[in-house]
Amino acid sequence: MAHRVSLLPALLLPALLATACGRDEARNSALVERAIEATGEPVAPTAEAPAHDEHIVTLETEDGLYTATSGVDLALPPGFPDDVQLPADARVQAYTTLGDAVSVGLRSPRSASLLFDEFRAAQRTRGWQEAEAIELAPVRSLGLRKDSRLLEATFTAEADGGTAVSLSLRPAGD
Repeated sequence: MAHRVSLLPALLLPALLATACGRDEARNSALVERAIEATGEPVAPTAEAPAHDEHIVTLETEDGLYTATSGVDLALPPGFPDDVQLPADARVQAYTTLGDAVSVGLRSPRSASLLFDEFRAAQRTRGWQEAEAIELAPVRSLGLRKDSRLLEATFTAEADGGTAVSLSLRPAGD
């Protein structure tokens, strides 16, 4: 269990930075520092105890409540949109929320190229418009837009043949 706690900053801070993109640099630094400090003592929301092997950090920020959750095979964060289709075999390992922004870290045993192609096609059928695609192995990324939302997806090939998937969903104005 201790190895998961040490992975918490590595998994969640990039997601925090992605959700803070475009904001004041000084506020971003303070938020990141507070998140790093808080990882030593995970805090669960008051009315809810974390599941076994689940770590939750919450911080009150100027932009609202920041929540970071890590664990094994987590449920998606509350309110995760139904119009984002995830790979069926992907398991949620971490997620963060800050206001209307949410970032999710997943893992799949399948290859990055296969997941990227399937994800791209699935989002198109759900009405997402492709804004950007970068395919430079071992990392592939995709930027999508729908209504007033942006979805950024990154697929990173892992040494064992599996794939780490990072999704960031936020309002287009951020």
